[in-house]
Amino acid sequence: AIAVPRDARADRTAAIVLIRAEGMDVPGAPASVALDATAATRLYLLGATRVQQFGHEVTIRRRRSYELLAMLALAGEAGVGRDRLCDRLWPESSVGDGRAHLRVLVHGIRQALGAEVVVGPAPGAPCRDTLHLAPHVWTDVAAFEREANAFLEASPGAATAADRVRRLQRATAIADHYRGDLGDGAAFGTWALPHRERLRSLLVRVLADAAVLAASTGNVQQAIAFCQRAVAADPLHEGFRVALITAYGRLGRRTEALAQYRAYRRLLASELSLKPSPAVERALRQAV
Repeated sequence: AIAVPRDARADRTAAIVLIRAEGMDVPGAPASVALDATAATRLYLLGATRVQQFGHEVTIRRRRSYELLAMLALAGEAGVGRDRLCDRLWPESSVGDGRAHLRVLVHGIRQALGAEVVVGPAPGAPCRDTLHLAPHVWTDVAAFEREANAFLEASPGAATAADRVRRLQRATAIADHYRGDLGDGAAFGTWALPHRERLRSLLVRVLADAAVLAASTGNVQQAIAFCQRAVAADPLHEGFRVALITAYGRLGRRTEALAQYRAYRRLLASELSLKPSPAVERALRQAV
């Protein structure tokens, strides 16, 4: 609602702007994952990089703006020093030029998303030359890490069948939340590689638990789907290859078991100049 005085002059208009923001449900969001649907600003970094505010897509034209937002999101409360940001984003530039580029980038983000999205250190903070992502900004990376770690740390113990089903549902929701690798298609710099590998490794661990849970509940097809996704994330992981070959063999799908073995053998030869281990060979013999 915008209230403009009746006697407002054309060259100097005073107005009162009232904004009411309500929490919005995220379509397709699993209820078991803490997605914080009330967050006004939402930053998606897993898969296609994008930003939403109040449920609407916000276009940021500079690719490096997303890269800066990703750096700040991954740094969390610690933030990142301005000089370090400049070194990562403009390694060829001088300190002065890098600082100037950074100011332009931050200004563009604040224009697009609001002044309170990228902030400086809190008063009294030990380091006064850092940038932070505001606490109210929701990021899918933080949500995925928080939920995945909580899931993996929670010991199932002597779980009942119902407990296993609930845990499987939670694992499925967390895995579905991982829509792609960090900055997929956004051409982030080499600084992102360790973060990408760490997040992918976390996904693989969740998928491993999910595959075991699916098999224990008798859903072999779902267990195969989890293993297939894990192989896509980590093609050289032997355990998932053995699991797939074994599962296909038990289902009588010998052609698929053999195809899985051959694909793994080719990959090992091309990437590591190795042959499949005895465990893989044994799984293939039992399968076919």
